[in-house]
Amino acid sequence: MKKAVRLPQQNTVNFFLTLFTFGLGFTVGFSSNPGNFEIFAARNDLTTLQQLTDYTISTFFPQLGKPGRDSYIALFHEVCQSTAKLMVEWLRVGFVHGVMNTDNMSILGLTIDYGPYGWLENYDPAWTPNTTDAAGRRYCYGRQGQIAHWNLAKLANALYPLVGQTTPFEEILQGYTHIFDQHWQEMMAAKLGLRSFDTAGDQAMVEELFLLLISIVRLGFCMNNFLVLLTLRVRLTGLHS
Repeated sequence: MKKAVRLPQQNTVNFFLTLFTFGLGFTVGFSSNPGNFEIFAARNDLTTLQQLTDYTISTFFPQLGKPGRDSYIALFHEVCQSTAKLMVEWLRVGFVHGVMNTDNMSILGLTIDYGPYGWLENYDPAWTPNTTDAAGRRYCYGRQGQIAHWNLAKLANALYPLVGQTTPFEEILQGYTHIFDQHWQEMMAAKLGLRSFDTAGDQAMVEELFLLLISIVRLGFCMNNFLVLLTLRVRLTGLHS
């Protein structure tokens, strides 16, 4: 009889301020998380939806004032801003969440529910660590900002019964793209050592750098490679000028 061998074991525990999330999981109408907004809207349980929203504002967003129609709209604006910033932070470090369902989107703009996540080795916008998403690549690195926008639209639908108007949510959703672009430009300027981001000229340069990253085999996603490519571009520009 073989002697039993003791193997080392590691347990990881995640702590968050709250696990309140946008919405539903894989199965419509079911979620093990009692703190999500979409499920109560789907059940037409507006009493619990309002209680959850009021508690969220009073506990985590007291600066928005007394819970009510205006603060519900302001809450959605805050969530859009924090989510846009979070997406840019993911892109900055090459992080891919892998499972961006609405029930994995934090109301506080936190990274939660670490499943098949990963980091880029080579720069590949279509890469995903989730093998179940390999065919459609819905949650791949390059689409995370868009998926977050889609998820925010679902949150807007969930909060709509408390407000009764679509216009405020539509306007805020339209502003998400601007907020995302602004933070992305600031991030890229910092990554490349630029004092500011000039949309007219720097956007084309960054797009060129990304094409170079894709074309150079086994070139990792890190600051040094960006600087090397930037130097290469400047030298090539000087040769052709």
